[in-house]
Amino acid sequence: MEAQKQGLEETEKVIVKSLQMPLEKRIISDPMGVMGLAYSPDGKAIVSMDSYSLRFWSPDDGNEIDTYPLKASAIPAVFGRIEWSPAGEWISIGSQEQDKTLLLAPCSHPKLKVLFTSCAGEDKDRQRILGDPDHRAGLAKFSNDGRWMVISAFGTPLTRWDLANGDGATAKTTSLNVAPGDPDAFAISPDMKTVAAGLQNGEIRLIDPDSGGLQATLLPPPEEQKDPDHRTVIALLFNPSDPNMLVASESGGGIFVWDVKTKTCKKLPGAQGRAWSIAFSRDGQFVTAGNNSGVIRTWETEDLANEPSQLNGHTGAVLWIDYNPDGTSLASASNKDKTIRLWNLRSPLDPEVNEVTPPEIQSIGAQSSEAPPDWSKRISLPKDFGRVAAYVESDTGRLVVASKEGRLALYNLKDGWREPVAEWRSPADVAILKLEHNPDRMVTVSSSGLQASWPFFRDVKALISFAADQLPFFGKGRLTLSAEDLCKIAPPDSPCKAEPAQVQ
Repeated sequence: MEAQKQGLEETEKVIVKSLQMPLEKRIISDPMGVMGLAYSPDGKAIVSMDSYSLRFWSPDDGNEIDTYPLKASAIPAVFGRIEWSPAGEWISIGSQEQDKTLLLAPCSHPKLKVLFTSCAGEDKDRQRILGDPDHRAGLAKFSNDGRWMVISAFGTPLTRWDLANGDGATAKTTSLNVAPGDPDAFAISPDMKTVAAGLQNGEIRLIDPDSGGLQATLLPPPEEQKDPDHRTVIALLFNPSDPNMLVASESGGGIFVWDVKTKTCKKLPGAQGRAWSIAFSRDGQFVTAGNNSGVIRTWETEDLANEPSQLNGHTGAVLWIDYNPDGTSLASASNKDKTIRLWNLRSPLDPEVNEVTPPEIQSIGAQSSEAPPDWSKRISLPKDFGRVAAYVESDTGRLVVASKEGRLALYNLKDGWREPVAEWRSPADVAILKLEHNPDRMVTVSSSGLQASWPFFRDVKALISFAADQLPFFGKGRLTLSAEDLCKIAPPDSPCKAEPAQVQ
């Protein structure tokens, strides 16, 4: 929008590039602060915690579903942790400075009971408190089957609690014989065969959750042990689809990815500041860290050598992050700026792809099958664009060109642009390219029957209108243009661009 304010010709490119990035979908403000955050297993709700209550939110519209008041015994001190059990029976509430862990299903609240599978046929809250003088409790994490959990508290060994046997007072417990350097520095492997605990010197111990016996120890190489980034492990997490990949965030600011089998680690590039919270997407393809300066960084697990993408918006330390189960969005929270921010990880300009049958392909029909006769004089194709397979020109002077290999380029011929406004990738072997209306979309079909479609903007005004509903301007998700700015993007023959009459 800065380009638009200055009346630059790069306006369209700037907006398209912004729309192709992960976008802040919504900001939820909580004046009481945020001291914990978690998505429900089905992604239909977000639960957050403040000093007095649990608050449940709809991620679709940001509206509050309901509030559940916490009793004094469950109120978190400093920073807590919320986790939803895998099948949605409970949420666990734990604090770094209290000796109790609460399991709760708020069945007495009609708007909330539908979120919990254990509330079927129940109208009274279901609660279990774990922890006693002999077994301190605190932050908790569930096993993948939800039958047991591991609980961590300051200065005491990790404890496994079997939830299938007994209530909070009689549940079977197993000491795992290791106290992590930070209460959140422990993790359960997705195959439930290992519990990892991070220590103050960057060491990680792998424990058998059944016996409490030591399986192995992960130590930084001798040449790295003096690295200032190798310090106390403050957050630890297994890749949910790979029990061999373990990510450790350390108080020196480094984030390290461990290969459990080979006992080797690699430092993630681009990590800065302490990352108190790390999260994997449910498919394990992305790992994300929120740091103490408010920046959220994401790495692709298939190529961890690449620099991370960044999300900026929080003005305080990001202490909690969680992915939606379907991987399309990310929730983050900061107690300092008292907001929960929802990030849309799928660009609104990403294509919709589906399969069509051969008869459908024939019925679609191409609007053109070769490059415009004078394309070399009118446009400049991107480097390595390949052979032009099809093009289509709209009545507003927009030209879309597709290559056989599946590259698309959009031009603004009306304003004399030789360089493309934007580029896209389509399924390879493009056979058909066309424009559809109501809504405006550009469509490609490959010879193998894959159809892809993108939003098509007939002019810059349509693009800005679309961006106003997508980009998080001024923290409200919408953009209000002044009359002056509207005039800057208006057509040349617009009345607002007429020269003012000379005063006689």
